[in-house]
Amino acid sequence: KVLENLSKQAHKTMEPEFYQQHTALLQEQIDAFQLEIARLQDEHPHLRSLATDRLRQELIAIEAEIYADYMRAGLLKYKPEPLLPEMFISKGFLERP
Repeated sequence: KVLENLSKQAHKTMEPEFYQQHTALLQEQIDAFQLEIARLQDEHPHLRSLATDRLRQELIAIEAEIYADYMRAGLLKYKPEPLLPEMFISKGFLERP
């Protein structure tokens, strides 16, 4: 998110050199974090499933927010049943509550 914000602000107020230096520093740190995450996941395989479970929950929350946005905009009169949880259950990624 920091990198995204830096990119959004770059054209408004930043000198190109400042932007390039900070972008390179942030990308270097992101790369280091990704290597550390991969190392930890190799050492502790259960971390991989925790990450994918969290991603599934985030996707479900995004779907719910989309329906809420449509309702607020008047595009939907009622909130439909979410599709993602049922799909994840049918594929064996989630258990039925």
